[in-house]
Amino acid sequence: MKFREKLFKATEAPKQEPVASHRENITDPETVRLLNSFDRYVNREFREREQMSFSDELDEIEIRNALYELRNTYGTGFHDLDSVSLAEEERQTVLAYHAGLSERQKLGEASTERLTEKNLQQSLRDIGTFRKLLMNIENDWGRSFFVFLRHREMKENRFIHIEEEFGGTDILRIEQFFTFSEEARMQLLQKYPELAEVYKRFHIDQFPNLQKRLQEAEQSLDDQTREHPEEIRNLLKGLHSTNEAIDSGAIDDLIGIKPEKVERNVDMRGLEQQYGHEQFPYQGTPYEFIRQFLKELNLSESDVLYDLGCGYGRIPLYGAMTTPAQYRGIEIVPERVAEAYEVKSKFKLDNVKFRQGNVLEQNYADGSVFFLFNPFTHETLEKVGEQLKELARTKKIRVVSLGPSTSYFQSQDWLRPVESGSKERPWSLTIFESV
Repeated sequence: MKFREKLFKATEAPKQEPVASHRENITDPETVRLLNSFDRYVNREFREREQMSFSDELDEIEIRNALYELRNTYGTGFHDLDSVSLAEEERQTVLAYHAGLSERQKLGEASTERLTEKNLQQSLRDIGTFRKLLMNIENDWGRSFFVFLRHREMKENRFIHIEEEFGGTDILRIEQFFTFSEEARMQLLQKYPELAEVYKRFHIDQFPNLQKRLQEAEQSLDDQTREHPEEIRNLLKGLHSTNEAIDSGAIDDLIGIKPEKVERNVDMRGLEQQYGHEQFPYQGTPYEFIRQFLKELNLSESDVLYDLGCGYGRIPLYGAMTTPAQYRGIEIVPERVAEAYEVKSKFKLDNVKFRQGNVLEQNYADGSVFFLFNPFTHETLEKVGEQLKELARTKKIRVVSLGPSTSYFQSQDWLRPVESGSKERPWSLTIFESV
């Protein structure tokens, strides 16, 4: 297999064919209505919510989605466009987004045979596409359903409790809607024409099909990764030596980390009962930052880097595949540790180990470098800081901090910064060493 490093650049929006914006060239009534809504939207002529029709509000949802993607494409340079160019660019984007809604239908109905006959690059591209489409459908359904409820409440002059109204099911969440039988869903859409309009416009029916396609693409990628682990490691080493932009989601997919699936099974209540008030939500360190500080650290075989609150082990796993150092990850959530061990086993990484438990109950005296990305409550952070301070009395150590924990380490007189983020972002990545 041959791979390209550019594969891991941040995903770019697919190029759309120019769409004619002249009204005389557009005859489709739905598109004409959308353009009229767009003109009212950009000119701030939308009426008060109470006066807007349901279709108007769906138009606004679609327009906002399209403009959000446009702003993401341009980034900070979006407002550098002159007003005439900006208005035309926005109009073209709305029209292209509207025409592109049919992609949900096409990919949802695509044959399984076509989707399974693909290489690593195609698998990654498909995974990104399916995830984006599923997320967009979820957002469209949730926002539209909220508007639907508001219109029903105004019309019936009463508060509607979702679960009481819909048989004990919170169908504001699209997964719940598809727990209904096909017959029950159709009856619901017949009862509420507004929901039928949402269902048709945003191709909501393709949600389960796209979920299946995503699973197929993920399985195909996992099979290929297990078949060629060394090539994946070489690819990461090549990426590590460059300054190419990294798509963190693509790297997770490539090595087999699946936070979106595992997090659904994390027992937050059980964790609170066992460990008390602690910081359990997952925050993955972007691979861009990981590559940056690993290069600056220039680790050797004698170094042992501890990621305190390692989550799914992004840093230990990526580091073990790209540098000669030893890596250790400590994580309080057992499901995340199990996922990290699965990846370690798949790539046969001898220079990485994980431990599950409260960091305050762990021994990490063999460490020479310690990474923290806002992993604990402030109380726990202070206790960890004291332990690191005591360790620094016996040997030289380095501390890498990203996020709010940086301000704490900046206040410690036993540390001095050797690499810092910008002054405009005081919580950005900073490397400290003991004095």
